[in-house]
Formats: sequence, C-alpha cells, structure tokens
Amino acid sequence: VDLFDFLHLSARPWIYVFVAAGLVALMYGASARTRLLAQASDDVGSHGEAATQARQSLRFTWTAAMTVIVALGWVTLRTIDESFTFNIRNYTIAFRDVLESWVLLPMRDAFLTIPWVGLVLLFGVIGYFINGRRPALLAAGMIAFISLAGFWWQAMWIFYQLTFAVLLAIIFGVPFGIWAATTARRNAVVQVILDFFQTFPSFVYLFPAIMFFGVSETAIIVAVVLSASVPAIRYTIFGIQNVPKPLIEASTMAGCTRRQTLWKVKLPMAIPEIMLGINQTIMFGLFMVMIAGLIKTTGLARELIEAQPNIDSGRAIVAGIAVACIGMSIDLLISEWSDKRKKQLGLIEA
Repeated sequence: VDLFDFLHLSARPWIYVFVAAGLVALMYGASARTRLLAQASDDVGSHGEAATQARQSLRFTWTAAMTVIVALGWVTLRTIDESFTFNIRNYTIAFRDVLESWVLLPMRDAFLTIPWVGLVLLFGVIGYFINGRRPALLAAGMIAFISLAGFWWQAMWIFYQLTFAVLLAIIFGVPFGIWAATTARRNAVVQVILDFFQTFPSFVYLFPAIMFFGVSETAIIVAVVLSASVPAIRYTIFGIQNVPKPLIEASTMAGCTRRQTLWKVKLPMAIPEIMLGINQTIMFGLFMVMIAGLIKTTGLARELIEAQPNIDSGRAIVAGIAVACIGMSIDLLISEWSDKRKKQLGLIEA
C-alpha cells in the first residue's frame, strides 16, 4: 500500500464543494454553540434555559450530521473516481528542496559558526538592559553551562531549528490572533479550532509533516510551526481582548476609528501578553524539536535518543540540563521584560 495514496486528490470541483460545505458547517456550528452558551448564562428562568439547551442540541446535531455527510461523500466519491488525480507530494518535495538549499542549510552553517563567548555576552547584555545584574548573570550562566558541558554545536543546531520555526509561527500566529480578536464571532470559531489542535499529542504533528516533506529538516520545521502557533494565537487574542475598558472608551470618545483604536491603544497595551505568548511559542517549539529526535535530526535531541539504549545516564542528564538551560534562559529574559513593561503601563502594581 502506498503511504502517500491519500495525497492523490480528486480534481473534480464538486468534491471540494462537499469539503467546503463541511468546514462552513463546522465553523457555523461552533459559533452558534458559543452564542447559545452565552445566552444560557444570561437566562434566569428555567423555561429560557430549556429553550436554549434545545436550540443548542439542534445546532450540534445539525453540525454533526453535516460532518458525517462530508466524510461519507468524500470516501464515496474517491472510491468511484480514481482517474482524475494529481500528486501534491511532487510539489511539497520540490518546495522542501528549495527551502533547504537556499534557507535552512545556510542558516544552519551560520549558527554553527557562532562562538560561545559571543552568545554568552549577548544574553548577558540583554539581561542587564532589561532588569540589571540578576537576569544578566543567570542568562549568561545558563548559556555558558552549555559550552562547558561540551554540547555547544549540538545546542546551536537546536537554536537554528528553533529560531526559524518560531519566527514562522510568530509571523503566522500574531497577525492571525489580531484578526481573530477583532470580532466575537471570529474569536469563537478560532478558539474551537485552537482547542481542537491542542488535544493532539505533540508527536502527532510529525506524521503529516513527514508524509508531505519526507524525513527531513523541513518536516521538523513544519511540525514545530504547527505545534507552536497555537499559544501565539491564543495569547494575542487574550492580550487584545483584555485591554482595560476605560482606555478603549476614552479612545472612542476622542474620535478614534476602530483601526486607530486597535493599532494605537489595544496593540501597545497587549504587547506584554503577546510577548508571553511568544515565550510559550518558544517553549512549545523547543519541546517539539526534542521530540523530532525520534526522526532524522542532529543536535541535543539526537544526544538524548542515543544515550537511552546505551544506558549512558550521565550523558543524558547533562544533555537534558543543556536543553533546560536553553529554555530557561529565554524564558527568563522574556518574562522579566514582560513584567517590567506591565509595570510601566500600569497593568500590574510596581
């Protein structure tokens, strides 16, 4: 059986109409469910609650029925028609080759040339400017430990994968979160989708990435982006929607349009929360990069995988501490900056 047989998609347009109808049904059902739950919380009479629950059950049943229809229609039509096909994997493999040749491999080589002294100084200077000696010494000390433990180039390999994947997750997640936070309906639909993605175990994201891009660096990057985009979107929505109401009312009374309120009031006040979301994105990405050690990869993930069958406990423990140092040093700097910025904006007490 060809592992990629399911990627041979039927080209007849009415099949995609079935799929589009199912997606619309799911999104509409999710938004209707959210609205009905909000109405149910406002109702005080038992009659109102019963009516709301009945409508909610009806909408849920309709959404489930549409989902089943789409699934059965897809399987039936794919079984009947096998002649009109095109292979998506041909394009994904070509994209993988271009990305790795022109972006990933040069970026990897550049990261491997970074001296450990330079990165230690960089983390120390950033920590000092953020909040003085304490974060500077802690962050620099964690980075120095990685070099002293003898895992420097392995850590740089992880840094390169993490940097590129997290950058893509931020580029996608933050603007998407801003778009979703502008209306309650968008937020309701997006929250359902985010909850759906967060129910997957982390290693599950490797399967579609491998199927489309093979066992490669690109597959690891794609899996990290899929996993790490969720906190970037969620924290962006949370930050924008939790801007103090008096500030929004003041901007409205001053004559600001919705766009001006978003860019000049909501976003500046939401930056600390967005940065915390980026922090969580980095943590999710680091965790996913380590799981990617189960497939073709190098660096600290490979050190941990190889240490287990050889019962090399010392090597595994030191490599694990090095991974923890990467995460804790980045988390320290971002958390310190976020708390400092919140105090400056008056969101928390100084």
